[in-house]
Amino acid sequence: MLEINRSLYDFNYYYLYLLQYLRSNKYEVDNDHPQLQANSIAALDAFEDARRNGATVTMAEEEAIRVLFTNIGESEYNIVSELILENFGDTIDLDCEEAVEYWTNQVMTDIPDLF
Repeated sequence: MLEINRSLYDFNYYYLYLLQYLRSNKYEVDNDHPQLQANSIAALDAFEDARRNGATVTMAEEEAIRVLFTNIGESEYNIVSELILENFGDTIDLDCEEAVEYWTNQVMTDIPDLF
C-alpha cells in the first residue's frame, strides 16, 4: 500500500477546508492548533475508509465533513451575530451584511468578557 505523509497539511483538502471555514466565521484559533491537524487527518482517513467500504463519493464526503467538525463548536462571532439578528432586527437597520458585521464587532469590543 502507498504510504502517505499525513503531515503535509498544505495538501490536505480537509485541512484547507477547515481553515477557510474558521477564517470566514471569524474563529480565533492558531492555524497549527493540534485539534485542526488531528481533525483534518481523521477526515481524510474517514473519506478513504468509506470509499474502501463501498460508499459513494458523496456519502464518503459527508462522513469526512462530519469527522472534520468534531469538537469545533460554533464561533463566538456567529453566536453574537445570530443574537443581534434575532433580537434587534426590528430596532436596528440590519438590511446588509456590513451592518450586522458592524454591530457584532461593536458588541464583541464593548463586552470583551462576553464568553
